[in-house]
Amino acid sequence: MLHIVSASPFQNSALRECLAIAQPGDALLLLADAVYAIQKEQPAFSGLSVFALLEHMKTRGLAAPDWLQTLDSDGMVQISCQFHPVKTWS
Repeated sequence: MLHIVSASPFQNSALRECLAIAQPGDALLLLADAVYAIQKEQPAFSGLSVFALLEHMKTRGLAAPDWLQTLDSDGMVQISCQFHPVKTWS
């Protein structure tokens, strides 16, 4: 399953709710203000493939930690086709 989160983890519970049901092997895509979640420690995302849109990170002045995979819009389309089903959280 691909979980897509766009809300800030500091202003919304969407990421917390997502992580509560995510299963090992699932993927997590962080968009918009959800990219601030990369400031959390990697164990928060244990067992998940974690992606973020590079453009959204750059806009917010964030650098990618080693455990994060960054994507452009084409990469986002590719993982959306790779993981099924897709669930959005807001």
